[in-house]
Amino acid sequence: MKPKINKPVIIAFLICASALQRCATVETQQQEVKRNAIIKPFENLAVNETVHYINTSSENTVNIGNGTKLRIPANAFVDKNNKPVTGHVCLKYKEMHNPADIIISGIPMSYDSAGQKFNFESAGMFEISGFSQEGVPIYIADGKSIQVEMASFIAGNDYQFYKLDESSGDWQYEGRAQAGENANKIQKLEELSKPLEKPGAPRKCLDTDFILDFNLNYSKFPELKEFISLMWTCSEPQKCTDNGWISNEKWTDIRLLPYKPELFQYELTLSNARKEFKTVIEPVFSENDYEEAVRNFNEQMECYNKKIKEREAEYERAAKEADLIRTFNINGFGIYNWDKISCFSNALFCSADFKFDKNIDTDLNKITIFHITGNGNTVIKYSESEWKLFRFIPTDKNRIVAVLPDNKIAVFSGNDFEKINVEQIRAMKQPSYTFQLKTISQSINSSHDLFSIISSI
Repeated sequence: MKPKINKPVIIAFLICASALQRCATVETQQQEVKRNAIIKPFENLAVNETVHYINTSSENTVNIGNGTKLRIPANAFVDKNNKPVTGHVCLKYKEMHNPADIIISGIPMSYDSAGQKFNFESAGMFEISGFSQEGVPIYIADGKSIQVEMASFIAGNDYQFYKLDESSGDWQYEGRAQAGENANKIQKLEELSKPLEKPGAPRKCLDTDFILDFNLNYSKFPELKEFISLMWTCSEPQKCTDNGWISNEKWTDIRLLPYKPELFQYELTLSNARKEFKTVIEPVFSENDYEEAVRNFNEQMECYNKKIKEREAEYERAAKEADLIRTFNINGFGIYNWDKISCFSNALFCSADFKFDKNIDTDLNKITIFHITGNGNTVIKYSESEWKLFRFIPTDKNRIVAVLPDNKIAVFSGNDFEKINVEQIRAMKQPSYTFQLKTISQSINSSHDLFSIISSI
């Protein structure tokens, strides 16, 4: 007999699968617009992105995993002819939170205002794009917007929101908003910190146990039915022994409440119109029932230990989320940045030269210098023609990464900066300094590779 097939589900799956394939190969079907301002220094290396497939007919919330959420209204997209896009669409999203991501992205981090060039300090940057099922770029419809609640690992409310003009390299001011706490992270950690109730180990009945034999009418006490096969002994045997009269009393109310669940102990309350007696009791098993109780306990402990591991993994994941969320509504795809202008009022200016501990057989124009300073998210790019304009604040943490051909790098560490004789440079009529960079043998194959090296210097 052939199984019954739910055709609408299969059709929906095929549509979705088709969309995935087309979105994944969109670069081979659609010529990407040339982005003159973005020059990636590494070959065939990009910041990791996440890909999400949504149905345009309903509202969607996309969870990125680090605390970021994208809230997308229904019917939010149009094509280049301003016609509504229906069905499934593909959204690509990436974030840049550290100097390695910023360097690899090739996104400029300078800002021109009134003829002056300033450098940005980033509290987090993201890029978002969208494509139809056919792999064609889509756009956010007029009157619609996507709310981006971006995870931010940098504190401070002096950051403003900008969008990059990818042709000119100019950053357009969009607005500002205060950072808020990541309430979801706080709630998750609180919930995951609550202890799980651990199964109590069964105990075999001993000859010395004071056994309470209840002659119960379970129709009157249905809540106690689950305990019908158990034997009960006093956890406070002396108290029960000293009050032997309780066995001869007719009780009209019996209550059993958890006392110490981890020890499998309960508080027993016996009462009638004249008296009340309380004690702590625990279940014990006869010889015949004990083996079965142990098997049940082992199964419960296996399940308990599995839940503990799952909760530990979930806690570790939640703890890595950002503490802060920066929220803004965007009405177009592109590159956005939470930034403030870096202050270089106490900077030391010098004409810089860069030498390497190994012979670099290449045109200097093919070497790009990146100066990482401030909180680590101020990344200043220097081409050879700009070396004479080098500047740094001696009291800040400074590092240099030179990107070489074949995805190699050379570095000048924070310790190297601290050894610079600053006063000697200040005393020069024409301040200059030659930075002696150390080449790294390891090739850079990912953002993680680069970030690990930057963190170590």
